[in-house]
Amino acid sequence: MFNLAIIKDTIPIHPSAFGITPTQALAAQLNKKYANKVLHDVGLCISVFDITEAGEGKVRYGDGFLWYRVVFRMVVFRPFIGEVLVGKVKSSDPESIRVSLGFFDDIYIPSIYLPQPSTFDPTERSHFWLPDSTLTSNQTHEMLDTPWQKGCILMLARSFVYV
Repeated sequence: MFNLAIIKDTIPIHPSAFGITPTQALAAQLNKKYANKVLHDVGLCISVFDITEAGEGKVRYGDGFLWYRVVFRMVVFRPFIGEVLVGKVKSSDPESIRVSLGFFDDIYIPSIYLPQPSTFDPTERSHFWLPDSTLTSNQTHEMLDTPWQKGCILMLARSFVYV
């Protein structure tokens, strides 16, 4: 679910940050640039784990920033396909269920991935599972989709979409 990604970048440090150590200034700038952003084929960036290499800061012609070439490790959220995650349902509509993992709120599960046969009740605003013949035909089971109820998610596909 969580991985460390090695990333290389060139980061500017503003002159107002010259009073703190370069490592602290670089970590703050890296978190500002990457935290809560999705990197293609990497995942959702959470926080800088550590800085493994930092070159000497150089001033470019025309600005007062110190520019550092940096290699760092970033904690990223990238669940693998087939992984089971525990989350809480935030909302439900006929097309999908929206789930929160606490730190990441925008997980949408399309209704085609729900156990079949299932249906959506608009008055209850919840999905229902209609199990096979093990029960009588008038019994149903409400899925875990009432707001803030815990449930498990099986990762069938991984796709980060900008909304």
